[in-house]
Amino acid sequence: MEAAEIARLERATGSDVQGCTPVMAEPRPEPKVMLGDQGYDAGGILGDLEVRGVTAVIPPKRNRKVQLIIGRHLCAPRNLVER
Repeated sequence: MEAAEIARLERATGSDVQGCTPVMAEPRPEPKVMLGDQGYDAGGILGDLEVRGVTAVIPPKRNRKVQLIIGRHLCAPRNLVER
């Protein structure tokens, strides 16, 4: 996907939750892991990733009733990508 297409999707959606579905629907090899920030900690996204067999490395939001535990060894690359 080209940078212009990504920028168009980001402007059109306005949030990580709404923008994830169009990006995941793009024709390309299926990812094995998704590194994301707390903006991707939504039931719809996590459910879609689970159906696809994708491991989600997404820190949970503080208000999540069931806090998922993510190992530090998985968060290190996610943090590097985010910075």
